[in-house]
Amino acid sequence: IDKCTDHDATVCDPACGSGSLLIRALAEAPFEISGYGQEKDGSTAGLAKMNAVLHNKATIRIMAGNTFSDPQFIKADNPSELERFDYIVANPPFSLKNWSDGLKEFGRFSGYGDRPPEKNGDYAWLMHILKTLKSTGKAAVILPHGVLFRGNAEATIRRTIVDKGWIKGIISLPPNLFYGTGIPACILVIDKEGAENRAGIFMIDAGKSYVKDGSKNRLREQDIYRIVTTFNEQITTDPKYACFVPNKEIKEKNGYNLNISRYIDSSDPEDIQSIYAHIHGGIPAADIDALERFWTAFPTLKNELLGVFSEGYYKLNVKEDVIRQITYSNAEFAAYGEMIDEAFSNWKSYADSKLRDLTTGVSAKELIVELAQAILKEFEDLSLINKYDVYQVLLVYWNEVLSDDVSMIISDEVGYGVARETENIMKETKKKDEDGNPELKVAGWEGKLIPKELIISELLPEEKKAMDALVEFVAETDSRLTSLIEESAEDSVLSDVAEGGKVKSKDIQEKMDEIMSHIHTPLIDGLVKLQGMLPMKKKEYVDYISNNIILEVAYTEKGTVTKTSVAYALAMARAEAPVPEAYADDYAELKAAYDLAKKSEDSTKLIKEMDKELDEKARERYAILTDDEIMDLLVNKKWYYAIGTGINDLYAAISHQLADRIIELSKRYENTLPDLMKQTADYEAKVKSHLERMGLKW
Repeated sequence: IDKCTDHDATVCDPACGSGSLLIRALAEAPFEISGYGQEKDGSTAGLAKMNAVLHNKATIRIMAGNTFSDPQFIKADNPSELERFDYIVANPPFSLKNWSDGLKEFGRFSGYGDRPPEKNGDYAWLMHILKTLKSTGKAAVILPHGVLFRGNAEATIRRTIVDKGWIKGIISLPPNLFYGTGIPACILVIDKEGAENRAGIFMIDAGKSYVKDGSKNRLREQDIYRIVTTFNEQITTDPKYACFVPNKEIKEKNGYNLNISRYIDSSDPEDIQSIYAHIHGGIPAADIDALERFWTAFPTLKNELLGVFSEGYYKLNVKEDVIRQITYSNAEFAAYGEMIDEAFSNWKSYADSKLRDLTTGVSAKELIVELAQAILKEFEDLSLINKYDVYQVLLVYWNEVLSDDVSMIISDEVGYGVARETENIMKETKKKDEDGNPELKVAGWEGKLIPKELIISELLPEEKKAMDALVEFVAETDSRLTSLIEESAEDSVLSDVAEGGKVKSKDIQEKMDEIMSHIHTPLIDGLVKLQGMLPMKKKEYVDYISNNIILEVAYTEKGTVTKTSVAYALAMARAEAPVPEAYADDYAELKAAYDLAKKSEDSTKLIKEMDKELDEKARERYAILTDDEIMDLLVNKKWYYAIGTGINDLYAAISHQLADRIIELSKRYENTLPDLMKQTADYEAKVKSHLERMGLKW
């Protein structure tokens, strides 16, 4: 559909459901073309109409009715014939059992030598689609794999369709891809144009290219791109993925059986183990030679890691735990990394011309196609990194971040100036407004285009460095406090205070005060007695203190005596008094913990103050961003950094792949059969010796 040149072209989905497939198909067209859909369930048809409106496709005609018993799209000038379409896309229900109930023929099921089985409507859908497709029309239909090889009536129908040359391609998909079924499906690509001259069928086995997503499998962006590119360009360089099958092979050799496994062997090569190596030791050369793509890129690395064990067998020159380190430090590994950096730098030079000149006339859809094609081209010749993995890095970032950023820039009058704007982050509260909806409150803020963290790290580095240092100090202090608590005896006072592993300075101080309450000196006892006599008139406490001159420390600077002044004097007296010998160890441990807890609490409070101040500075900084700062932060520090990090992770994974395989092989053959037999004999002798000492005989 993306190559459509006919503005009057039509697209139909005869089992449209909620309309998503039809809408996405129309979105691929380079301009607006007519869309038609039919859905059996009336409420679902209504949902499809709403979906079309929400996606700016309100002109799509969605009709309710059973496609077999009540087809809605009939020719206006001939009600006995169904309407024909240029394109058809469909993901009909698999193996529909009651498809023929109330059936209206319209000539859909004649001319194939047989009719679809009553209890399986897969071919009924396909025959309806073929009937409603124009003579130059094209279709893509998702069906279960059974349509490719089932016998009886379906074999007869399949034979007729293959003979007509209507099937241009078959794409095998992964299992568990669609909701409602876990069986694998395939896409039949139908093209009536040039069918009489079609020499065969192009087949793709994409059944192993997917990622787990919850309980289902999902095609990644790279999987979709590889399928589309491979099919459109008829790429057959990987015979385990795609091939063109001549008609003769399909008809004569395989009797019209289209099962993909007959034509594409996508199975992984068997990891064959060497009996000789298990007996004599060493790593088989065949296993090491299978890693040739690594040795070609890093010629000297092989000799660093491996030496000759015997003819046709290798041994490790190094310990297993340093293989990754040696790989990283290898000069050729580093040089290959520079080639990757150069490829990424070349792509950035191309991307700069696009991403630094975004205007309202730019098409985001065309932009990502151009960027993706360019990055695939740059990484085409780097054999160790799969170009489709690099494509995945770009497309994932595009879908998650870059697409929204680009759309914001090209749709806003100020363009890149939107990077100077910030917005509040709202959070629901438990309170309700007059309409019963949760009230909102400001929970924070963020830059519209440039993240707050980037502004802080790049434009306020000194403030961030100071706060990071304080955060690190708190973490270190908390770690020391935790260690002190863990090392304390189970029956210690500190362990009692720190029950649950957490402790506050206030709780520690209370325990310290409790210990010091056992101290008795004339001053302490006098202050305790005075504390119990308060409140007193001035003349009373003056007379009392004059008769107990040691209690003068209870006076304030103003010459008064209060509960606070007496409590302070008492605390000072206890602090200066020697700790009772019976409590000395507990007190010392509590004092050490108190100092650490107080430092952590005071520093944490300071961090909050610094964070608030830094937050305010950052928000003020947005408004005065220069154009150069915006470009550097947005393009280099945000966009390129994220994509580059993803590509570097791909390269880092290469060393892990190589190391993991070598370690696996080393462990596999490190214990030879003679060694194992000797170990077994030794263990048997030990067991026999123990049994004999126990008095057992046999």
